[in-house]
Amino acid sequence: MRVLIVSSFLPYPLFSGGHIRLFNLIKELSKRHEITLVCEKRTHQTKEDIDAVRKFCKEIFVVVRKKQWSAEVVVKSAVSSLPFLLAGHSLSHMRTVLTKLLQEEVFDVVHIETFYVAQNVPDTTIPTVLVEHNIEYAVYQRFVDNAPFLLKPLLQIDGTTHEP
Repeated sequence: MRVLIVSSFLPYPLFSGGHIRLFNLIKELSKRHEITLVCEKRTHQTKEDIDAVRKFCKEIFVVVRKKQWSAEVVVKSAVSSLPFLLAGHSLSHMRTVLTKLLQEEVFDVVHIETFYVAQNVPDTTIPTVLVEHNIEYAVYQRFVDNAPFLLKPLLQIDGTTHEP
């Protein structure tokens, strides 16, 4: 099978459960299947980190990840219909890469790691699997709890802060 994996993170180095899980999934699938990975990369990740995953993939396309708590993302979320998480992962470059891949390549399945990058995948008739492996609300509740006082009203849902 030809598998297109779309991820909100480059799964190396192995420093969290999500990274370990996706890295080993790619490694095991690559024994019998052809893997193409399209993923976001944080600024601290290196060419060596990409190469650690590349040995299990036919191709890797890396898109620089936006800093989630940047002025750009906060403003985009405030002035658009996109929720904060989606605004930070709305990546035109990733959308362009995926559109081109899905037009030029034939994949048997699309595997999407985390819902917030799914918005970058164009409509397709290819069977698609969306994977969630985290309790994201708890992570982002901590962001809200520790946000500067002036930002808290913008980050609350329905005017109240929700406890995990």
